[in-house]
Amino acid sequence: MELRQLRWFVAAVEAGSLSAAARAGHLTQPAISVMIAQLERELGARLLERGRDGVRLTPSGQAVLGIARRMLDDAELAALAARAARDVEGQVRLALTDPGMIPLVSEAVAAAALAGVQVRLVVGRHRPWEVQGVLRREVDLAVVTAPILDRRVRTAPFRTEPRGILIGPRNGLFEASDDDLTFELLSSHATIDPVDTPIAWTDEWAYRPQMNGERLRRAGPPVDSLGATFLAALTTEAVAFVPRQIGRIGEAMGLRYLEPSGGPRCEHLLAWRSPLSDAAGLVLRAATDVIH
Repeated sequence: MELRQLRWFVAAVEAGSLSAAARAGHLTQPAISVMIAQLERELGARLLERGRDGVRLTPSGQAVLGIARRMLDDAELAALAARAARDVEGQVRLALTDPGMIPLVSEAVAAAALAGVQVRLVVGRHRPWEVQGVLRREVDLAVVTAPILDRRVRTAPFRTEPRGILIGPRNGLFEASDDDLTFELLSSHATIDPVDTPIAWTDEWAYRPQMNGERLRRAGPPVDSLGATFLAALTTEAVAFVPRQIGRIGEAMGLRYLEPSGGPRCEHLLAWRSPLSDAAGLVLRAATDVIH
């Protein structure tokens, strides 16, 4: 039995299907299927029932799941201890979803530097990779959009900013003003939808705005990066729901950023997984002190 077999067994359960786990892990579905089948043979029990609608735990799988998670946690702690011994003392890895969030953390980074702690910003491609980074201990802290539902991830309030929309010249609202917009008006417009955001990791409302419990309709293929979001807004009639900081970047790309009246605010959190190093704890305290 190998840790990678346990890891992909747990990933398939959490993702709900082998295909979803394969996409998230950048592997092929057959590769994951082979590893889980090997694990089942070695344990002498079927762990997953596979169907068109995904995978379902068998009684044996349910019994193994908790043990597998504990073994993976222990392995991660061992890796964390090994990295801590060889990493530069006092260096903290802070994950951001995109470069647009850098201004949000600049004061906290400066405060940490004054205390002798080096913060290395790790800018990723699309959500929810930063939550995965925290869970896998690839980063120490991450800026995420609230709320995170995975109980293994701890969070603290960081920043709150207005949420608005980005629209391109093909949209009939391109010449509108903030006062012209309401969420009722936007309900008839297609919305640009970020890809692969499991509800187990983050509140679906954070990325897919709804009104009266009804999701706003989607616009064609989903996007997987900030650049793709800008391109979709420029070339289609769809609107993108973004926080103000990202909206300002979009304006530099030739888009319009508007804030509808009565819209929800975008709440950013700092996320981590215990235990935190002393250096990461200092950065966390510096960041939360900055906003109070």
